[in-house]
Amino acid sequence: MEQEFTKLPKDLNRNQYLKRINEIIGNLKAQKKEIHGILEEIRDIQRDTEGVVQQIKKIDNDVEEFIFNEAKKDKVAMSIYKEIIHLKENFDKLVVNIQEQNKMKNGIREVETKLEDFRIKYKNMEEINKLENDLNAIRAENMGLKRQLGI
Repeated sequence: MEQEFTKLPKDLNRNQYLKRINEIIGNLKAQKKEIHGILEEIRDIQRDTEGVVQQIKKIDNDVEEFIFNEAKKDKVAMSIYKEIIHLKENFDKLVVNIQEQNKMKNGIREVETKLEDFRIKYKNMEEINKLENDLNAIRAENMGLKRQLGI
């Protein structure tokens, strides 16, 4: 029995467990990096959207000013001006609604990200705890074998 014990690789199970733990850690790092990339992409889209909204507002103000000046001279232009004011008010309401929706969507994404991080953290903690327990059991088994062999 002593010969069999000396032939057995001592670090095989430990190396497997360490390899698995390192794989889990690597997966966590990759997921975290991917999540941060997605969040940065969302921020870029928000900045782009804000830039487009500012351009539209500038064009809107220029058109409104032009039609206002024409409305002073012509009754038809005056009715057009009133219609444009009405459209502008509706557009502003639409922009505010879209911005609020985007804020809500971002909030939902952040909560989902935190939830996923939480799930990953505790799922992997369970796995790590299980691996540690298995490793301790193997160590205890090895100690028992050593005692039987008198080592």
